[in-house]
Amino acid sequence: MPVPPWRITSVLRRSETGPLVTERDFDRRVLVPEIKRVVKEYDIKYDPETPVPSDDSLAKDIWDAGVDLFLSVGVFCTSTSRRMIFTDDELKEALWNYHDSIELGMGQDRKTWSPRSIEDPKRPGCLFSPVGVRCSEKNYVKLVMAYMQEPLADAVSTPILEKVDGGYTRTHS
Repeated sequence: MPVPPWRITSVLRRSETGPLVTERDFDRRVLVPEIKRVVKEYDIKYDPETPVPSDDSLAKDIWDAGVDLFLSVGVFCTSTSRRMIFTDDELKEALWNYHDSIELGMGQDRKTWSPRSIEDPKRPGCLFSPVGVRCSEKNYVKLVMAYMQEPLADAVSTPILEKVDGGYTRTHS
């Protein structure tokens, strides 16, 4: 499969160059009006008599409304107050590359992670991660090694490097 046209550096770039908007304006002038529009356009209604509907056409309408909403609204980056907008092709490529399970690690440390169902007896995966922590190259290996030594960890996620491809990263973006 070819390399997708979107990359993490593209998303990072959009977090710095996308349309500037305050969180309040994003919520009130972008998100809420678009939610109202798609709910009306796709005729989505809540029926308290059927809290869990089994109507396939409703499921399709909700999916289509969600895609429409995502493409019209984008994603708000709280760190930079920018809207990151994606195209239909980028969304389709991301969904095409989605997997319902992933394999992490190598050899005897390899683990397969997949969603668990209700009352699933399968042990949940345990990911250790310094989520959202920016780290210099100098401290990167020491920090990752500290997490890797934890015996309960099935996987370890790395901290965020301060710089990627010469540009600074931001937490929460």
